[in-house]
Amino acid sequence: DSRRPVDCACEWSVSLPGEVAGTALLHVEPGQNGRAPVRFELPRGLRAGPYDIKLRAAFSTGEVQEHSFAIHVLPPEEPPYVRGEVAVFDPKGETARLLSALGVRFDAVAADADLSSYDLLVIGKQALTVEGPAPDLSRVRDGLRAVVFEQEFGPLERRLGFRVQEYGLRRVFARSPGHPILDGLSSDNLHDWHGEATLLPPYMPPGNASSFPMVQWCGFTVPRPGRAGCQGNVSSVMLEKPARGDFLPLVHGGFAGQYSPLMVYREGRGMVVFCQMDVTGRTEGDPAAMRLAANILEYASSYSPSTERSAVYAGEPAGLDHLARAGADVAAYEGQSLRDDQVLVVGPGGAAQLSPHAADVASWLKAGGHMLALGLFQAEAESILPFPVRIEEQEHISSYFEPPAVGSLLAGIGCGDVMIRDPRVLPLVVGGAQAPGNGVLARAEGANVAFCQLAPWQLDYKELYNTKMAFQHTSFVVNRLLANMGVRFDVPLLGRFGEPLILSPEPPAEFLGMLRIEREDKAIGLPERWKGLPLLSGGAPDGWTEPGFDDSGWRDVAVSRSWEGQFEDVARFDGVFLYRVKVTVPPELAAGGPTLVLGAIDDEDRTYINGRLVGSITRQTNPEDYWKAARRYRLPPGTLVPGENTIAVEVTDVRQSGGITGFALVEDIPPLRTLREHRRWLDGLYLDEPEEEDDPYRYFRW
Repeated sequence: DSRRPVDCACEWSVSLPGEVAGTALLHVEPGQNGRAPVRFELPRGLRAGPYDIKLRAAFSTGEVQEHSFAIHVLPPEEPPYVRGEVAVFDPKGETARLLSALGVRFDAVAADADLSSYDLLVIGKQALTVEGPAPDLSRVRDGLRAVVFEQEFGPLERRLGFRVQEYGLRRVFARSPGHPILDGLSSDNLHDWHGEATLLPPYMPPGNASSFPMVQWCGFTVPRPGRAGCQGNVSSVMLEKPARGDFLPLVHGGFAGQYSPLMVYREGRGMVVFCQMDVTGRTEGDPAAMRLAANILEYASSYSPSTERSAVYAGEPAGLDHLARAGADVAAYEGQSLRDDQVLVVGPGGAAQLSPHAADVASWLKAGGHMLALGLFQAEAESILPFPVRIEEQEHISSYFEPPAVGSLLAGIGCGDVMIRDPRVLPLVVGGAQAPGNGVLARAEGANVAFCQLAPWQLDYKELYNTKMAFQHTSFVVNRLLANMGVRFDVPLLGRFGEPLILSPEPPAEFLGMLRIEREDKAIGLPERWKGLPLLSGGAPDGWTEPGFDDSGWRDVAVSRSWEGQFEDVARFDGVFLYRVKVTVPPELAAGGPTLVLGAIDDEDRTYINGRLVGSITRQTNPEDYWKAARRYRLPPGTLVPGENTIAVEVTDVRQSGGITGFALVEDIPPLRTLREHRRWLDGLYLDEPEEEDDPYRYFRW
């Protein structure tokens, strides 16, 4: 009853050995709540597992309520056994503190360090930037192991080429049970961790008065409903499972289970663990997070490569093209004898090519050969397989199955990966093989043969858009099946670590500069004379200290670098924005007619040097692609003066491609790079080009 206070007598107990119980009496005023902390010690030697806390609450109104919930006890923490020499690249220091707390010995290294004497490289939380230096990971192919802890959205998308979501998951699910990294952890331990994650701020910058906050996703400006804190988060920035390369997801979550914040990437004799689980820098320690971090380091230090194979494909040409685009080491089958270091891939139409050699294929399979069958019908299977299998044509939409264990030919694949939104009749495996779910996936008993009855290239999402997600997921499934059999993949990932994304050429000389920022959200406002200026007029305010400007906060800035890399408050701002830079220009450059090069800005802008309008990009001058237009302004002689100059740029938003990416004054302009070269997520780890509607958190506003 909200009109009068109540008293509540509480009795609680815990299902531990011996009697663990207590009582509390609460007096609660109307509209308030009362809390009584429950504290108890865990007995020494307690077996790990779930235990129930039970509560019985008797109110003065006569009402009685009972409730219970489980707590999960983990084994005592032990220092991880980390073999070999460990190097840590961690400019911010949070991951170094985590490793020290775990008792791991390491050497702190710079981005350009020689890693030839190290066995394991750890890249710390927020160590990567879009344009800054980072270690070269090319030695992974030769056996170096690496662990990449939590990174921000920008470098993951724009530098490495992942598709990324900033969401804030409080629950993920084990995808590869039995993997050493998940030792001692279950899905019950992978949700609602203690304290807050600190990779993202707890709240998003506000949007306009009539809109949601806006973010950049794969080059599109899309809405978000906001963020209400990071309490309990287990992953703040999650990766979409790539459809190219050898990526094994250990946990997954998010919309349709298409995101994984913990993956093992393998290439050559080495591997990289991508950990986007929020294990570092939490406001409160969590035993599951610490156990996970320890497991990652122990696994990475002891990793040994498995056998590598190439693929041989028989079937319709579209399948061979798809596998090649996915990065697989694949060649066409032309009747040659199959070797132990090969995987035979049989696509639609492939049985006819193989039937003349069926006896040889059968002998090869009996001797331990590996085969992936894609979309085989009953008659085709009978013509080439040395064992009976029953296949029936049935409608498929989705099916449920428990996650296959690590070591299985189906490891890393979930039931969401084989769901389609376009129901169709498929040849499903219903006998003669272990078929989880309804048989859209299967693996033979006693043979290294896996079945996937969905061929991704047969899902024409360009003709029927609602099949696009199925194309993305099944492309991942096929890659995962091949990788589980040892097929090599080649994707442009390792080289991107040591290759910063530089959108502006470096200036030919050193510039000394200072930066001043004015933004709407700081309640400064812009002077009236700026608001009414025609964009293409030659007029500009005289001086830079009119009412409304605060010149007390100039900050040193490295002119040839990006603003966002130096000042977080500048990155991806949605609203009216003015930045001014004072730069010291050498006489030899001021005497000529150099070009001012600005990074991408997103909306209208106007640029002034020493009070003179030198150029602008507007919706009117570039109606279709003004947000992509290159900001390159050839400066007439006399625009710059030797010594101090003031450059001022007024923009509407600072969003496109992650914000203002810097500027340079150069004499010779190289040809513009294409937009595709700037956007690494378009080419490298995925097979389709993203569209705005692909972002589920935009469409559903989750």
